[in-house]
Amino acid sequence: MEEWRPIPGTGGRYDLSSEGRVRAWFHCRDATIPIKEPRILNLTKDYHSKTMLVTLYYPDGGGQKTHRIRSLMRDVFMDGPIPGMCVKNKNGDWQTNSRQNLMYCPSKSLSPSVRIPVKKVSREGVVEIYASITDAAQANFLTTSGVRYRIRNHVQDNGCWFEYDK
Repeated sequence: MEEWRPIPGTGGRYDLSSEGRVRAWFHCRDATIPIKEPRILNLTKDYHSKTMLVTLYYPDGGGQKTHRIRSLMRDVFMDGPIPGMCVKNKNGDWQTNSRQNLMYCPSKSLSPSVRIPVKKVSREGVVEIYASITDAAQANFLTTSGVRYRIRNHVQDNGCWFEYDK
């Protein structure tokens, strides 16, 4: 049986179901106009982050905010945020966000980040060594993808190039 609960912070304007659906009790673009029957909102698929999203509108100049359905389910039907834990889909299908398909698991952010040193080299030798691609990019006014491209394709710029420091 599908259970509906109000979404915190929305003043009762939106409800979330145990199946991961969202319904609105007010007109969506103007969150101050009530409607007679609630309307089920369309969810957006974010293929990049593999998550379902919904945009909620807030009255009194609150504007709009896009929420992950998994985060709303965590806040409404689960125990809320737990430090060091994130919510994942049990069956791996990121489009199915029912309460039965969600679980807590250790956050990836707890694992140590891998920082590979990078060196800037010229014909005379090593010009500078950086702790990571990000540091090399910032010091040389480049993007991280620009540094990676230069390393991969051995691109020289002003007689210098980048290499991984092994």
